[in-house]
Amino acid sequence: MEEHFELIDDPSRLAPLCDRLRRKPWVAIDTEFLREKTYHPKLCLVQLASDDEIACIDLLAIDDPQSLVQLLTDPAVIKVFHSASQDMEALLHHFGTTPTPIFDTQIAAGLLGQGDQTGYAALVEKLLDIQLPKTQTRTDWSRRPLTPEQLRYAADDVLYLRQIYPLQQAALERLGRLEWALEDAAALEDPARYSPQPGAVLRRVKGQHMLPPRQRAIVRALALWREQQALQRNLPRKWVLSDNALLTLAQQPPRNLDQLEALDAIPAKTAARHGRHLLDIIAQVEDLDDEAIARLVPQKKLTPAQIRRVKAIQKRLAEIGEKAGINPSTLASRKEIEHLVQLDDDIPLMRGWRHALAGEAIERLLSAPTEAEPTRSTDPNVL
Repeated sequence: MEEHFELIDDPSRLAPLCDRLRRKPWVAIDTEFLREKTYHPKLCLVQLASDDEIACIDLLAIDDPQSLVQLLTDPAVIKVFHSASQDMEALLHHFGTTPTPIFDTQIAAGLLGQGDQTGYAALVEKLLDIQLPKTQTRTDWSRRPLTPEQLRYAADDVLYLRQIYPLQQAALERLGRLEWALEDAAALEDPARYSPQPGAVLRRVKGQHMLPPRQRAIVRALALWREQQALQRNLPRKWVLSDNALLTLAQQPPRNLDQLEALDAIPAKTAARHGRHLLDIIAQVEDLDDEAIARLVPQKKLTPAQIRRVKAIQKRLAEIGEKAGINPSTLASRKEIEHLVQLDDDIPLMRGWRHALAGEAIERLLSAPTEAEPTRSTDPNVL
């Protein structure tokens, strides 16, 4: 028997719904948005569920969503998501604020040994033995009217989320890990997470890590320009300049417009509109000396001794994770471990519950002398 849900496409019905939900201790939430043609996600639908009702809110028909914002930011109501990051970004862009406080069932699954980075459908099948249809995964959620099949699909996302949350909450409390889950979820509420991060633009370009430093520096400079253009024009990055175009410009740096226009990877319209600026960006990087290039794209290669320490830390985390029933990647990723052995301890393993569970043991491991290295000093002034 299908659960009943309500479509809210009349502003007069939104406030009463939100008033009822604000009297609940928690509400399950999911969103449907589009991003194929824009830089920012376009929020189209918000689905909400409590223990006794489900609603799909058509945000394209709601002019004044203030009552929804009040619900999303009510500190007395926990907002339950699955894999919240993209939903949080869409809500932040639409409403100018992130929901708080939140609970993320994907985070909880990792802490309960239910799978690391588990998708929603997989978690529903694992915990509820229900297989979700995939018929609407490529739906254009901006088209109106929405079909009954689309709305049923959207409602199911919160229908099963509201069933999973109590199961996970009870299991986390039994293990003494509820605060762990809330701590990790709270980090997703920071609006800064969803702002353009200049330091991440180079990592987004596929294939750049294989290039020599000067070519990577060109890619970085062009990627920064692409990010600014995409943000200002609200376009997908690849519509401004594809990753392949960035790599081509770095590997075959043109010296003039004729050479730029001759590159097959560069669209003619882009060359005509931005050609001179692209040439200037490339020339500025080409003029830098090797020391300046190294500062732009530092090559932090691990020494043999550091590689051994990474492996030792991974082995210790695997032991701790197995004992706790947690995937070791939940404690620390390989990249985070590499940062740690290079004396950068600003990683999650060194904070909060991870530090209490495993970080202290890793600190002891790092402080132990090896044949190849002196004892690691705890004095921050000593390198």
